[in-house]
Amino acid sequence: MDNISDLILFVWKYIIYELNLTTILLALTSVLVILNIRRRPGLPPGPRLFPIVGNLLSLSPTKMIQTLRGFRERYGDIYSLYIGNEIVIFLNGYEAIYNAAVKRGGQFLHRPPSVLQKIGMNRTGIIYSNGNLWKEQKSFVQKNLHALFIKNGAQNMEFIIGNEVDVLLNEIELAGDGDLDPAECVHTCALNVMFQITHGRRFSTDVKDLKEFALDIQAIAKHVAKMQLLANCFPFLVKLPWDLLESKRRLELVKKTHDYTRQFVGPYQADREHTNLADAFNEHIHKQTSVKGENTFTEDQREDTLTDFIAAGGDTTATAIMWTIVHLVRNPSVQENMYKEIVNVLGYGHKPSYSERKSLPYTEAVILEGLRIGETTALALPHSVITETAFNGYVFPKDSTVIFNLESVLKDPDIWNEPERFDPERFLNHDRSEVLVPKEFIPFLTGPRSCLGDIVAKMEVFDVISALVMTFKLVPKSDGRLPETRGEMGITFRPQPFEMRFQKRDIAL
Repeated sequence: MDNISDLILFVWKYIIYELNLTTILLALTSVLVILNIRRRPGLPPGPRLFPIVGNLLSLSPTKMIQTLRGFRERYGDIYSLYIGNEIVIFLNGYEAIYNAAVKRGGQFLHRPPSVLQKIGMNRTGIIYSNGNLWKEQKSFVQKNLHALFIKNGAQNMEFIIGNEVDVLLNEIELAGDGDLDPAECVHTCALNVMFQITHGRRFSTDVKDLKEFALDIQAIAKHVAKMQLLANCFPFLVKLPWDLLESKRRLELVKKTHDYTRQFVGPYQADREHTNLADAFNEHIHKQTSVKGENTFTEDQREDTLTDFIAAGGDTTATAIMWTIVHLVRNPSVQENMYKEIVNVLGYGHKPSYSERKSLPYTEAVILEGLRIGETTALALPHSVITETAFNGYVFPKDSTVIFNLESVLKDPDIWNEPERFDPERFLNHDRSEVLVPKEFIPFLTGPRSCLGDIVAKMEVFDVISALVMTFKLVPKSDGRLPETRGEMGITFRPQPFEMRFQKRDIAL
């Protein structure tokens, strides 16, 4: 009997123990789930959180812009999302962005720290660097870009762009008036301009290496985005011995692009006249190494900065040109107004240049409208705050990512009447004699982290588009299909691939 009683007691205690253990585990799990789906106190509002992935399920890769617009309508100009365990705060509208980027630019100029830095993915260069390194690189590039190509060399810049425009026009003419995807020749044109600024050389349009370089740059951007997303949602992957994030692949791509650009940098020569940024870097590196060994500029940093400059400038400018072409094909009357203005002011056979834009207000307005409606950098590169920061009644946690949503300004219906309509006249005064640029026109952002090469991009887009319109009629492909106005979100916001026709005008340049 005692044995049976002991057995019953044992079974009962075991059941109670198991129930308590299960209850405890369930309670702990519930607490962890609740903690994972609660926002930190003081954070801007945002959609419902899910364990592990945060708000990732609320984002649509194919409808990113529309999704972010919906969040703004629901939560206001400042809202927050969790991408895995990373807090991402979006600033929308001109006032919020201006206050952060300009009025408090010193607090918002940092790039966010990344878990990828723990696996050797940190960058120098100019785009992703911070602190003194970023300040030195930016100041150096800005100073030399201005001295070599802008201040006393504006004609030099126009000459470089003009030559590439001639090559582009010739390539399109040789292709005939059949259906053509202009993306490759436009990107080659933009990359050649950047290579001449950085290294003083250009490439034939059929050079295989240049095409591979362009593809490698795009692959790096896509690869990093994928790795960052996985690392944010599953941070334990960083600590595992296997290379599940494929960091070696990214490092190989970076080395390949560096090796490609490094081969064009000649040795330092004391009596060599500076004609490009690489020459200026070489002299600075030489001076740094000869002063007590204090070397703040290295060859690796040079390659990072120059590659950043080529990649960012080439891709952004080419995408802006492509968006303008999309809308010109869809709006033939705008093309004809441009053509008539250029002919009436400059005459036949004269290729317009950026320095003549003041005498071509309608043409300049078309370029500005293309930059606005194309919103090439719809989401500016991420920023961060290095200390906990109070802003507009919210608390931005230390190291949280901050995104300036430029689309929310460039397409804001409170600023632009019918913002989805391509209308250059929104930039003109009542008699179309003068260009008026609202303060809210910020396609290249504003503040300390605004685009370093915006003047180059403006010059190139103006020269390319005006030359295309002077030489060709930009018309739909042979089946009449128009290019889509829907874009693809990546590092830049680019048009869907499309084909069109370039019909030679009766009177050529």
